[in-house]
Amino acid sequence: MRKHNFLKAVATVLCMALLISGTAFAATPGQALDAKEVKYGTLSRADQNILKSMFNAEEYAAMNEDVVNAVGKDANKLFAHFIKYGVFEGRGPSKSFNVSAYMSSYGDLQKAFGKDIMAYYRHYNNYGKKEKRELVTVEKAEAAGVVIKSVTGATKTTPTPSQEAAQKPASGGSASSSSGSSSPVHAPVLNVTPTGGITTLDETDTTGITINVAWTADVSGNTIAWALDNSAQSSLVTLANEDTATVTVAAANAQDDKIDTDTQIIIVVTVDGTYTSGIAITMVNEGSSAPVASTYTVGGTVDAGTTGVDVNGLTVTLYAASDSSHATPLGTGTTDTNGDYTISPAVANGSYVVVIAAGSGYQEATENVTVSSAAVTDADITLVAPAPAATYAISGTVDAGTTGVDVNGLTVTLYAASDSSHATSLGTGTTDTNGDYTISPAVADGSYVVVIAAGTGYAESTESVTVSGAAVTNADIVLQNP
Repeated sequence: MRKHNFLKAVATVLCMALLISGTAFAATPGQALDAKEVKYGTLSRADQNILKSMFNAEEYAAMNEDVVNAVGKDANKLFAHFIKYGVFEGRGPSKSFNVSAYMSSYGDLQKAFGKDIMAYYRHYNNYGKKEKRELVTVEKAEAAGVVIKSVTGATKTTPTPSQEAAQKPASGGSASSSSGSSSPVHAPVLNVTPTGGITTLDETDTTGITINVAWTADVSGNTIAWALDNSAQSSLVTLANEDTATVTVAAANAQDDKIDTDTQIIIVVTVDGTYTSGIAITMVNEGSSAPVASTYTVGGTVDAGTTGVDVNGLTVTLYAASDSSHATPLGTGTTDTNGDYTISPAVANGSYVVVIAAGSGYQEATENVTVSSAAVTDADITLVAPAPAATYAISGTVDAGTTGVDVNGLTVTLYAASDSSHATSLGTGTTDTNGDYTISPAVADGSYVVVIAAGTGYAESTESVTVSGAAVTNADIVLQNP
């Protein structure tokens, strides 16, 4: 704990020193500007390996002059800074990946991971690349109409180039009111989020969607409005002297002339006509009479238990709880090196079961899952070693026949029926004074032969035996004459 507090204090002091000196603390869009708002932590070895695979020391140095001034350009020192501080501050590992852009571009990930920064890196490393989720840079995301929000949750973050340009006053204007003017100063909007994490707007929804807006400074007397894709403003609201407000967007069916079926729209928020921030909303179900059900991810961790099995690369399949024969898979996921998995696609509320089919060293493993309006992250499965096969005793009596041999103390040996050369003994027994014997050890179901090797006064003598779910007590052998 002391070490954690010390590291956080160092980061805070570094941040304050940079701000005082006039050097920008952040160069990565979405990066926290104040270390006091950053939630620093400790990464697992697996998470460090993921970041290592995505890290480019030269690009990290180019994007973070303040870090270079502090630790130099040594690649190891730069990576050490990134995993101790940078990743939690929202700094990017390279120019080809921006975690805030990745989060902002995909609403399903926002629902599943919230502000868990490392969860986005894990998802992209394990699934996102395979799923061809390509909106991983600010440039690509904004070109697709996505409004970038900071994954750090900090109130003070570096804007994207387009956000910075949008916040600049028009030509000839001023960012603040002139002397003697009664017009209030426009403070930047800090956060724009949909109530309840909803990021879809349904054609059939009659209640609309509520957007929460938060800002700093006194905005009394200003007006706030929302608009679709920079269309004409709607639903003007006059602000009081407070820190938050809500703006309700009308039902989607009132906007048919502005929205195409199944497209992503941008709800932008303005204060007195000046763009401040916004959020990407996915338009669904236009022209339909039935609303689209919300879906949620199912994930968990596979534990090897006592099997000793490597949990990396196992396939986890989701079925409806009612599908007792596991005939119709609803989704699958593949475990990573830690045994973590996430089922794709997401599913609606309901009762399910996650299944790992039997494999080498383990039997089929299952876990019941209930999805109830939230992602499931604890659908954990423990592997169980296969149950040992049932075994059964083989016994019988040796008869001297016409040989006149004493049947006491003879050795009876068991072989597989396919072992015609009697090369591999599976068990033996010794006759008593009555000729009775029992083979040890007991054996599983199968076809066998009991054999008495040739001896003085008798030839090799055999008897075929079939074991099928029960002990055999009549594997009797009659000695044969030489």
